[in-house]
Amino acid sequence: MALQQILAKKRRGQPLSTAEIEEFVRTASSGEAHHAQIGAMLMAMSIHGMSEEEIQGLTGAMVKSGTKMEWEGIAADKHSTGGVGDKVSIPLVPILAELGLKIPMISGRSLEYTGGTLDKLESIPGYNVNLTIEEMKKCLETCGGFISAATQDVCPADKILYSIRDITSTVDCNGLVTASILSKKIAEGAKYLIQDVKVGNAAFYKDTQSAEELARTMIATAEGFGLKMAVSMTKMDHPIGRAVGNSLEIIECIDILKGKHFPPDLMELIIELGGELLVMTGLASSFSEAKENMKTTLKNGKALKRFEKLLINQGVNENVANKICSEGDYSILPKAKFITEFLVKEKGYVEKINALSIAKVCFNLGAGRNVPSDRIDHAVGCLIQVVQGENVDPGKCWAVLHHNTPLDPKIQVEMDSALKVSTTSVPHTSILIKTIRSGSCTH
Repeated sequence: MALQQILAKKRRGQPLSTAEIEEFVRTASSGEAHHAQIGAMLMAMSIHGMSEEEIQGLTGAMVKSGTKMEWEGIAADKHSTGGVGDKVSIPLVPILAELGLKIPMISGRSLEYTGGTLDKLESIPGYNVNLTIEEMKKCLETCGGFISAATQDVCPADKILYSIRDITSTVDCNGLVTASILSKKIAEGAKYLIQDVKVGNAAFYKDTQSAEELARTMIATAEGFGLKMAVSMTKMDHPIGRAVGNSLEIIECIDILKGKHFPPDLMELIIELGGELLVMTGLASSFSEAKENMKTTLKNGKALKRFEKLLINQGVNENVANKICSEGDYSILPKAKFITEFLVKEKGYVEKINALSIAKVCFNLGAGRNVPSDRIDHAVGCLIQVVQGENVDPGKCWAVLHHNTPLDPKIQVEMDSALKVSTTSVPHTSILIKTIRSGSCTH
């Protein structure tokens, strides 16, 4: 069937066959389809929705558009829809690799307010995010994991479709989101996946219902490809951990791996998401065993050593990796010219630290990008000095902003509005909302 006929069929709200989906992806990948035709199809899919068969078909077609990698061992991965201060992948990879998993993590860069794992790692001089397949294989063999950008051969169709989704306001279609994420995970060779879907004012999904719809769509689609997965829905209203910004987040990750720093929300995410994978893959018989094993790798320093080896394998000079990981010398990382403290203005209990406000400030100072070609200032960021529920007095420093340009008065206003103090005590709550697994089991 000609592409125009396939377009007309979907425009009328009729479901497409797998063969028709494959033809659409083929013409989009080859350049035969005009960008207007690709945009029209994406819009029709977004308006009319996608059946389970269509989502399966699109996912499979995007995998087939490029290379599918295979690895020895138990290949598992973690993915997040992105959040403010979301640095979970960086300590999680060496922890899980130390416990026996192979982690072929294909990761991404930041866009707008959401931080990208690759940008954070590029704060470390020499870190190579553009590994070849042979280099990926070597990393898996020698240190059990890697964190890299996708090669040009991995799901090239997704790159084309995503670039057009971004400019046609079709990013939020669950079928398209599912196919985009899962096609890359299947192509990278992962057999097990834990997906973190952020929910809240600083997340793509603002409510639990929409996040759960995505979760169930993803699990149903993954099962069709033999990919075993679970989806954890987690809160994204407060910054995760204490650091926001590329270089500052790297320091926080290394401090965690050293066993020196355990921010409750960040540690809960690391342990919960990692625990899901260890139980799912059979490397732990229970969540309690998985969590205990993960904590042990932090206490005995083996996860830190594993991370140091990962850095060296991905291009970081051995002396630099040793300075950062073993000596705790962070002077080699990008450092901002200016540091500005922000003070509490009223007595009470910390009720909220608005993650979106913090993200906007860091973004406007250079920590993020509007388009993929924008350059990142790795030194820009914010260190949060208080936690939710903490009793604070006026004059206490609650945030430290690192920046390379003078502050606009609007930033002072944005920062002041980010902290909300209550006159009554504020209880600590879990960052985890719900986990959905294959078979629709939740906890």
